[in-house]
Amino acid sequence: MSEFTLINIIEKIRCQVIMNVFNKSIKNLSYLLRGGVFAIDSTLIETKSDYPGAGTTKRTNDDGSYEVYHGFKLFALYEIKSRLIVAMKIVPANESEIKHFLPVIKQGIKNCGEAAIKVIIADRGYLSGEELWELKYKLGIDFIVPAKSTLTVREDAIKVCESYENKTLAEWNYGKKTCKGYGVDGLLSYFPYNPPKTKDNKKTNGTAINAVVVTHWRDKAVTADKQTVLLTSLPAEKNPAKIAETYRLRSYIENRGFRELKQATFLGHLPRRGGENAENSAYIHMMLCVFAHTLFYAFMGWRRISYPKESNIECLRSWRREEQLSNSNKVFVVIDDGKYYAFFSINEILDIFQVNQKIRLNC
Repeated sequence: MSEFTLINIIEKIRCQVIMNVFNKSIKNLSYLLRGGVFAIDSTLIETKSDYPGAGTTKRTNDDGSYEVYHGFKLFALYEIKSRLIVAMKIVPANESEIKHFLPVIKQGIKNCGEAAIKVIIADRGYLSGEELWELKYKLGIDFIVPAKSTLTVREDAIKVCESYENKTLAEWNYGKKTCKGYGVDGLLSYFPYNPPKTKDNKKTNGTAINAVVVTHWRDKAVTADKQTVLLTSLPAEKNPAKIAETYRLRSYIENRGFRELKQATFLGHLPRRGGENAENSAYIHMMLCVFAHTLFYAFMGWRRISYPKESNIECLRSWRREEQLSNSNKVFVVIDDGKYYAFFSINEILDIFQVNQKIRLNC
């Protein structure tokens, strides 16, 4: 069967069928989760402007200019320690992050169980008071999200910290260098942090929220106008260093999750550029890339438990490189209900099935 015939068959499958299989698989693999900290983020899969179903989005540069991109957004809920993507959603690139924040997390709860997700870390694109309030007080999940520079609660957190000059700063390491900061509990000036559809947030004075102010970054003091403020539902004054260190883990979804999806599973290499099934084919391709990534790390997690001495592979990219070097002309075979696997050369496969070869393949 040629790859084009296979694409023609696959692209006719409904996307929801693939998504249902993925969600069911995560439920079966949830025992491999290794921690309660999850990062949520999205990545752009670029296409040409006329690609069927693609959306358009703008990204602002540091100098105020912007660039226009076309394509799709893949949202992922990523467990930091196991590297498993436990929920995903794919939409046109023009849709905002916050619209899909809670739906993706709620799907993650269904897939992993109510007690599995303890802390969500996200960038400031997911900063929305109503959604964060629901996350904490309806779903029972804590969060760490950076404050935007224009928020009153950020200014208040920094001003409160200025009166702490005689107190010892919390410290945490960033490589060989040191960062410092304060924790502030009970801030009441983030007015949107309230139950949804609150008519007058200012009259309620907001729900109390906590913050960590980073005053020193990598051995250098940071001026007040440049200081990062992390908003959180966790107790901040008790251990601000732990909150800051936990938030740093958010980079894993970008540097490990999305990077490997694009470099190792070829997420951005959509199989078609046109035709009536192009959009459906694109969605299925992206889903299967996430599926392959997750199954690989699920296998790595299972092997870590079952055969700890053999668990020496660090990531999907390194595994692909090793297999390409050592098994470039071999076939991957799984037998006995998926319990065992092996690599065979084509000649070995033909010998096993007692096929007489007039010409011996040089492989």
